[in-house]
Amino acid sequence: MQGKVALGLLNTDGSRQPARWAYDASTLEWNMSVDESEKTESSSGSRGLAATLKTKKSLEVQLTLNQLNDDNAALAVNGTVVPVTTGTVTDEDIGDVTAGDMVALAVRQGIPRWC
Repeated sequence: MQGKVALGLLNTDGSRQPARWAYDASTLEWNMSVDESEKTESSSGSRGLAATLKTKKSLEVQLTLNQLNDDNAALAVNGTVVPVTTGTVTDEDIGDVTAGDMVALAVRQGIPRWC
């Protein structure tokens, strides 16, 4: 399959939000499957097939994006892009460090430690 891939979300009422182009998508594959349950009859003695019930329908989608931006990453994990105001940190004692060390800064108001 070749062409542009557009990604978008559904609102809670089922209406669609505007879709956006996913940039360079090298792979788009899908696989549909149906699980069935067979019921046999018991009135004739031959236990023949009486009905086939569809118990589950599923669709598996695999999409490979070669370019990932903030909006597509948020869509992939059912998240939202949140802008964060940045600033500078001054006069914080971080001890003795060498190039390549990772240093955890003090917790700032409203920003979790892991950010």
